Parts: sequence; structure tokens; C-alpha cells
Amino acid sequence: LVHDTSPSVQQQIVDVLRFYAPESIPGLLDLVLTDTSSAVAERAAHILMNIGNAVVEPLLAVLLDIVPERTRLLVQVLEKIHDTRSIPLLITLLQTPRLEPLLAVATIQALAQFPEEPRVVPPLLSVLSDTNPLLCEEGVNALSQLGEVAFNDLIAALAVPQEAAVTQRMRRALLGMKPFPAEQLVQLLEQAGELLVQQILILFKMQGAESAQVLVRHLLDRNELIRDYAQQVLNDMPGPIVVPALLEGLSQT
Repeated sequence: LVHDTSPSVQQQIVDVLRFYAPESIPGLLDLVLTDTSSAVAERAAHILMNIGNAVVEPLLAVLLDIVPERTRLLVQVLEKIHDTRSIPLLITLLQTPRLEPLLAVATIQALAQFPEEPRVVPPLLSVLSDTNPLLCEEGVNALSQLGEVAFNDLIAALAVPQEAAVTQRMRRALLGMKPFPAEQLVQLLEQAGELLVQQILILFKMQGAESAQVLVRHLLDRNELIRDYAQQVLNDMPGPIVVPALLEGLSQT
């Protein structure tokens, strides 16, 4: 019946197989991994998503037995269900040598769904050094999406010498965070080493308007060093970015 393409029949199948879970789960996993029809495999994966957390343990049991073009569907199921039990095996999967690119992308996207889990950050940081540009871009986006939980690891990595391309990707991951962590970066300036200071100043200049607003507030900071850095960055920013921030600062004094 899973082969039937009728929408009404498909909805009935979803309802029935969800009702009969967990007994229905092994058969659905088999369809995902072995059916000759990719459409059937995708429908079976969709049903597994609808069943929810009950599929996690049996799915994890077969996750590392990689089936080309099909294991990716199982990873997408895990991404949708968002169960922390999947994190260790998703990390192991991502670290598998010569992983097919689309499966690696799906795994990165699944790990990015856990912004409360610091353990997903180191493997995603490692992706930034990959030779595949597609994976690097996914890594940048994932770290940006994780936000605060990735901040400290990115800063620690920026504080040591890296390949220029990797450093650029780390900066882009920070720049993509919403909201941009400008205030946190300012607070680091007092204690940071020279290399990290330069990276933070570059981030401020690249980010623009939001950074300018924060830096204007620190022109009168009690710490002379922070005042000097704020003035240095603002002097290097274009007028159309700095002037509105200065005017807003004046209106609030």
C-alpha cells in the first residue's frame, strides 16, 4: 500500500502505520533502505517522521550501515524528530571517511538543530577545514544557527593561527549569528591576545551598523583600552554607518 500514490490512500496508511507503531517501524526502515523505488523510500521516511520518537532507537541501530542515497533519508527523519539520543551517532556519521556529500550535508543540518548542546560544536568546527566547499558552507551556516552555544569554541579557534580560508569561515559563522554578539566581543577585548583582538576588530568592521551602535556606547567606557578600540573601529567605518549610530547615541544621553 505504501506504493499507492493516491493522497487519500497515503493518509490512511500514515494513520494506520502510526497506530501500529512500534511494530510497523522495522518494515518502514526496510522500505527506506532497500525498496527499488526512491519515491516509496521517501514516503516511508515521511511516515517514520510522523511516528516520532518511537523510531529513534531502531533507526539508530541501522544508521551506520550506510546505504547510498538512502541513509540520508534516515538522517532527515532524525533532524525532524530532534531527539538528543541521536547526537552521538550523528557525530560518528559525520566523521566517517569519504562520506557522500549529500549525506554529510544532511548530517550537518541535523546537528544544527541542537542549539542547547555544546557537544555538536567541535565536529561542525572541523567541517570548516574540509576540502569540499559545499560542506564548508553548510558548516558555516550550522554554526551561525547554533548561535550562543558555538560562540566560545569559535572565539577559541580564532585565537590561534589558522589557514586564511578557515579563519574567514569562522568569522562568517560569527557574523551570521542572530543577534550578532557585539557586546560579548567587546567584553573580550580587555583580556584577549593580539591575534584575537585583531580578529574581533575585523568582525566589527565587517558587521557594520549593529556593531557601530554597540561601539558608540563604549566610546565613554570606563576601560581606556576598550574606548580606544571602539574609536579605532569607528574611525575605519564608512560615514553612512557611523553617523546614524552616533546620532542615536547622542539622543540617548
